[in-house]
Amino acid sequence: VPVVRHAEARDPYDTALEIARVSGAAKDGSAKREELSGSTITITSLGTLGGVVHTPIINHPEVAIVGPNKIAERIVVKDGQMVVRKMMNLSSSFDHRIVDGHDAAVFVQRIKGLLENPAMLWMVDAMHRLLGVLALTSAITGAPVLACVPAPGDQFEARARDLRAVTSVYE
Repeated sequence: VPVVRHAEARDPYDTALEIARVSGAAKDGSAKREELSGSTITITSLGTLGGVVHTPIINHPEVAIVGPNKIAERIVVKDGQMVVRKMMNLSSSFDHRIVDGHDAAVFVQRIKGLLENPAMLWMVDAMHRLLGVLALTSAITGAPVLACVPAPGDQFEARARDLRAVTSVYE
């Protein structure tokens, strides 16, 4: 599995580029050993296969695995009305010898909040540590969070072109 190092310190743009780079290297067989080992957490997805829920198994010595599932329309009650909304389950497993259950639940709730309100990524600096995880989740599931990365002047077109290239890796 390709490894993105220091995801917590990367912005969504840089994370997406690194995902594309290491994924491409893994696919074409040019990945180095250190690009395929040494991770702490895995982001996996069965959503592209149509899965709506799964129980991810932690790859030792990692401490957790998080897996977004298929985004599907479901009927929900909102303000007393039955309405159709796009919904997604987020499956996760944590090694409770290392990660306290409460901390794991807080982590999952923060990811949920950021997926539901991606604008918060640009407003709250304290959320920066979760940015790498969200960007990985977004890139894997195809959610459009990465498409709104602001950049000044000519850099905007270069970033937009790079993001289109990254998106094609996941189609």
